Amino acid sequence: MDTLLLYYPRFLLFLVFIMILLLLILAFFLIYSVAKGFRPQASPSLKSADCHIQSVGIIKGKSRTGLTINESHQLRIELDVIAQDGTLFPSFVRRLVPIELMYEIKPGTMVPIVYNPENLNEVKWDEDPNPEIIQKRILYRQYHKHPSDISFDYLWKIFTAGNKKRVYLKDLRLSGQKEGDDFKAQITVCPDNENPAKTLSKNTYISEAMLDYLVPGRYIEIIYLPDDEENFLLAAPQEVYIPRE
Repeated sequence: MDTLLLYYPRFLLFLVFIMILLLLILAFFLIYSVAKGFRPQASPSLKSADCHIQSVGIIKGKSRTGLTINESHQLRIELDVIAQDGTLFPSFVRRLVPIELMYEIKPGTMVPIVYNPENLNEVKWDEDPNPEIIQKRILYRQYHKHPSDISFDYLWKIFTAGNKKRVYLKDLRLSGQKEGDDFKAQITVCPDNENPAKTLSKNTYISEAMLDYLVPGRYIEIIYLPDDEENFLLAAPQEVYIPRE
């Protein structure tokens, strides 16, 4: 009898331990199943009700987060984002990039983004960028940096309604003045190959990256209105990274 009394409490304690263990295991699987079933899925477009302003971000730097999926590495990409008013604000996005395309993510390259104008900390990659809006943001950024007597609306008219033409770059003269990161320069082109004596000159600002493109003796592209050749725009290449499928 004494032996049974000693054994019985131990047996009950063992049963209680087993029941608690089974309840914990069951609770774990229930929580895991719910979490898995309601995990938010990636949307085909990163736009949302809050992040709806399309623009571009200028890459300042990148670093790996350590996450790798199917040979694609997640990068934290530091950006200067072009706001609607032409100013810049700092931000970052995270993006999975195949290792063979990582070289395209470099400082100075622009990437399409959407952001929340009410909260500039909310910036996302734009999966469905609008090329016209991208060009408008880039042009307005240049206009904001270097205002001129020509209105932005007129510059946009030149860009959208003007003719694009390859011309001979006759001369490029740097004034020695800088405004921000851009050099003040005078560009002289020959718009008519059959009449090399005819030239057009323009005072403008160019970035350091554009110096490699604007080499005298090379043919470049300009955009102009037929009745206003003097106010031509440089159709300089802008590197905007659009991921390939």
